[in-house]
Amino acid sequence: MHNAYIAGYWGYLELEKLAGYPESTEIRTELDRLLALRVTEFDKDAPWPDYYDYRRTLNVARNFIYLVPELGQYLHDNALAKIQEAIDEYNYVAPYWFQTKTEQTFCEGVIQPLYDSNSLFQAKALILQEDREELLKYLDVPAFVRGDLFYIQNLIVTIQAVRYFKKVATPSFGYQGNAITYTLSFLGNHSTLTLTDTLSTGVSAPGNFGLEGTSVMPDYDSDQHRLTWSDTPPAGQEVTISYIITITTSDHRALTNTAELSEAGAESSTAMVIVIANPYLTYLPLILKDD
Repeated sequence: MHNAYIAGYWGYLELEKLAGYPESTEIRTELDRLLALRVTEFDKDAPWPDYYDYRRTLNVARNFIYLVPELGQYLHDNALAKIQEAIDEYNYVAPYWFQTKTEQTFCEGVIQPLYDSNSLFQAKALILQEDREELLKYLDVPAFVRGDLFYIQNLIVTIQAVRYFKKVATPSFGYQGNAITYTLSFLGNHSTLTLTDTLSTGVSAPGNFGLEGTSVMPDYDSDQHRLTWSDTPPAGQEVTISYIITITTSDHRALTNTAELSEAGAESSTAMVIVIANPYLTYLPLILKDD
């Protein structure tokens, strides 16, 4: 019910904005109060009133029913640790929550409500903000032949989620003249993907490319110090692109590098990696003690 009020007030303010009306001060004040209360009063455990035993049915779903993207972002920014702890526990007590019509339940129940699969899925997408490939593991079939709104909502947030994309540097520090291996990895989805990787100043041009899951060799623009790649890997195909650079700077600094993976009609994903160039090393004293 708390989530529903927040969604309602937020929707009211957005409708005022859409209609060109000034924002209602009393609505904004109440929305802010409810948002703060949602964070401070969040509890993964359900109440146990003697006269409302039937409410135990919604133990898993109760915190995330009527979740909207704005509330999801607010909870991500202000209560992420609490939410992660709650979802970890719900995964433990109800491991089949993501199945649309599972015949399993927990506690003294006889049904698994449809709210469970939708609410936890939305929480993973909107609050934990998991990537698309992780969400796909929990996207089950619709509960009905047509018109399953819960499934449509889950499908939409999966499509909108960022994709799995990471970049790793090995080793994470080095000195002038040392070689560093950068490795980029992501999954294909049968659409054209474009990778742009602008290297930091203080490193050489890339070389010794290694490719897995693609046969397309990246191009390198020495003027822009930029590596580009584009291909259409099959859905679920893991693509790995690795290359070696050499540290050319003699300065003591962090070499920050951010790569971007884009797909037509979808939000771009970024992956950042930092290499410490010519670090100062600090050693702890060695203390020997007689037995």
